[in-house]
Amino acid sequence: MAFSIAWESSYNWTGTSKVLVPPGEYLDSWITFRHLNNFTIAGGGTFYGQGQITRTQNGCLNNLNCILPTSLGFDFLKDSTTKGIKSIDSKKIHINIFSCNNLKLKSIKISAPGDSPNTNGIHIGSSNRIMIYHLMISTGDDCVSLSPGSENILVSDVFCGPGHGISVGSLGRTPKEKGITRLTVRNCTFTGTENGVRIKTWPDSYEGTASNFTFEDLVMNNVRASYY
Repeated sequence: MAFSIAWESSYNWTGTSKVLVPPGEYLDSWITFRHLNNFTIAGGGTFYGQGQITRTQNGCLNNLNCILPTSLGFDFLKDSTTKGIKSIDSKKIHINIFSCNNLKLKSIKISAPGDSPNTNGIHIGSSNRIMIYHLMISTGDDCVSLSPGSENILVSDVFCGPGHGISVGSLGRTPKEKGITRLTVRNCTFTGTENGVRIKTWPDSYEGTASNFTFEDLVMNNVRASYY
């Protein structure tokens, strides 16, 4: 409640505002930030999802249809930055980005067990100008994944492993689906992952587009499949 009051006061302030969260342990519901401009998250806090406990107690470890929350969501953000935080042991996706424009994520550590299902590190959809750099991602699914409508995406200086690598798609699930274009993956290291970089489509998929991709200076260590 105190966080909500502080946030509302900051949001209604006419000038530049800052919400300071003091050191401690907080058990609020999962957090999504929506419809914000020039927004910054910084300071070294940790989002701890307690995912392993949840999956063990409710059977989700062996049930991929379990409905579990994303740890941190960004919807409709513009000209914003997230840096210096940690996301540990998420129940599902660590960070979900939807319909954002000019969003930077840097110096972030993401970690979940290698056998934890659907724990994508960062998932991007319907967004433009997303820059991801200087991250360490260890998880049970894609380190970074892109869904239709993503364009002008940079992934640079990312360490990925364990996990499924960096994935585009799956594409072609619905007719007249938006494409994915102008993706650059640069100076990244994959260690002990199932894949390096890949493009996925649905079986019997509808027509779609994936264009203007650049993959350069990638290091693969003990990766099962480097490219698809």
